[in-house]
Amino acid sequence: MKIKEVLEGWGNHLFPKEELKEAILEVSDKRLKICLSCEQNSTFARINLTSTCKSCGCNLIPKSKCLSCHCPLDKWKAITSQEKDSEISKDIEGL
Repeated sequence: MKIKEVLEGWGNHLFPKEELKEAILEVSDKRLKICLSCEQNSTFARINLTSTCKSCGCNLIPKSKCLSCHCPLDKWKAITSQEKDSEISKDIEGL
């Protein structure tokens, strides 16, 4: 579990950037559908705020919203890196 990824996931869950909100929700929905039936889901066949990944220890809902995170079992990939996300945010703020 990497602290930067945890913070990114919780940040996107609690305070998503307006311009990324829709994309974050779409990515999260797709990822959580995969996690729903995963044997490493602590609340197998359910997803709630207490659901964690037994493989990495992360909370599933915020992890699914971390665009630079990936599944430790390679069931889903990162969309971007934290560095690239920072660059995009700076570009958007400059518009």
